[in-house]
Amino acid sequence: MPKNLRYDERTSWLSFKQNFDSYRKVYKWSDHECRDYLNWCLEEKALDYFTIETRMGERFSFRDIMRKMEGRFGSKELPETSRAEFQQATQQPG
Repeated sequence: MPKNLRYDERTSWLSFKQNFDSYRKVYKWSDHECRDYLNWCLEEKALDYFTIETRMGERFSFRDIMRKMEGRFGSKELPETSRAEFQQATQQPG
């Protein structure tokens, strides 16, 4: 597992998710491996949240877990992302 593949809630969820997905595809991780590797990558509050969610639903697929993580940690970035997309859209010649 790469040392730089970590998420602790203070870093960008979108960047982490993109990097994790890249490793997942390159190394062809199974659903079960993805759950394990995600567990090893998370720290602090993100790990606490993952632990609570997976304990409550042992049968959640990796996709379900990522959806929950995205809802919890990804939403903080939406206003900034939306603003940047809006600025790009208004600056393009049209």
